[in-house]
Amino acid sequence: MLLNGKELQSLCQGAVAGQLDMAAAEKSLRTELNAAQEEVTSLQQEVQELGLQQEDLYAAVDRRAGEAARIQRQVTVMAAVRPTHQDEYETLQAELVRLFTIYQSRSRNLDWLESQLEARHKAEAKQAAAANRKLRQVQQKLWEQEQQQLMASEAEEGDLDSPSAGMPAHAPGLLAGDDSSGASTLGESSEDEASRVGSPLLTARPASRASAASGRPVTASQHLQRLASGQGLRTLHRPGGDDEDEDDSF
Repeated sequence: MLLNGKELQSLCQGAVAGQLDMAAAEKSLRTELNAAQEEVTSLQQEVQELGLQQEDLYAAVDRRAGEAARIQRQVTVMAAVRPTHQDEYETLQAELVRLFTIYQSRSRNLDWLESQLEARHKAEAKQAAAANRKLRQVQQKLWEQEQQQLMASEAEEGDLDSPSAGMPAHAPGLLAGDDSSGASTLGESSEDEASRVGSPLLTARPASRASAASGRPVTASQHLQRLASGQGLRTLHRPGGDDEDEDDSF
């Protein structure tokens, strides 16, 4: 707040009437002056140092700029010059593209051939299975025919051995002459059927064929002896036993 005139006048009179210490005031002023001069001197030194640093930075920038210009010129020259092995590189690159194309084509062909081979193997396996089934059917049929012939021959031999029995008029496969044509025809038809299958069959031939060719009846003892010696029947196995093991290897 503003002082009134009386208060201001009293303050001025007190200040003029007071005693001043001139020595202390001069000493304080000199101290502040020296501090200001020292601060000015330090600031000048800092300015000089900053100037030197600026010159160094300018020199470094100029040096870097010169190096950059020189490197740019080198890059321009090197880009204009064709490398030594550029032609060989381009040739090898074209050859690589050609070989890769051939590889793709052959790889696809190989995959197709493998698929065809697998299909062929499956078809051959099916054909082999069908042939085996047909072979077993033929063997079963031959075995049944052999059993029928054997039973007929045994029945006929029993009739021949009995004193009251007469000679039958027709005994296919047991007597000589034209009566044996039935058995031979049956055997030939069985062998022809086995040959049509396409696999080696051991056909069963009755022992009575030899007796039919000689014109003499075969007794039961002679028939048993021939069976024991292996002359009567070459093979008399029921299909489905050991023959199936041989068929499986077909």
